[in-house]
Amino acid sequence: KHLIDRAGNIIDVPAPILQSSQRISSGVLLTAQGDGKARRWGLWDIQSKSILAVPQFNELEDFHEGYALAKADNGWGVVGLSGKWAIAPDADRQSKPQYIGDAMFIMADEEQPDQHTDAANHFSIFNAVNGQNIATGLLNKPMNVGKEHWLVQPASGGVALIDNDGRAAVSKAIVPSSTDIDGEWVLLGFGPRFGAIDGQGEW
Repeated sequence: KHLIDRAGNIIDVPAPILQSSQRISSGVLLTAQGDGKARRWGLWDIQSKSILAVPQFNELEDFHEGYALAKADNGWGVVGLSGKWAIAPDADRQSKPQYIGDAMFIMADEEQPDQHTDAANHFSIFNAVNGQNIATGLLNKPMNVGKEHWLVQPASGGVALIDNDGRAAVSKAIVPSSTDIDGEWVLLGFGPRFGAIDGQGEW
């Protein structure tokens, strides 16, 4: 194996790293050691020629906009280009994160033992920049409105526009009968009446 740049020059990579490398993603070599269930994934940065993460992840997907889904023994999480957890896995949360844009991920809330399997899925939103869970118990997937704002439908009812820190710019106790997003504008229908919200949460 050799690693070359766009000019065809060979990049100096330590032999063990080169032999264990599987693929490149966002300037990072994804390395793997072991076989089968014992296989563990690690990260090696091409530019700084340094190990970002020793082989420790059970599964590791490619980076997308600076983040990659990774699985550890206690569940799925999100890893940043630093090789550190952006959203740490939690044994109480077995669902796989889903990227929705702007460094935000959603995960399905775990069903409680007394819930029926046909009950509607509830979602939580996580901010990968600070690793925080900013909202839980949401019906349907959040919809992006402009920059750093999300239209959500809390399981408790109604509709809300929240920012990336979970602050509600506006909320309405009534569930809208129609929703139309145009860039940074949201047009909400409530029966015979309509309202419009801008990307900052102002009616």
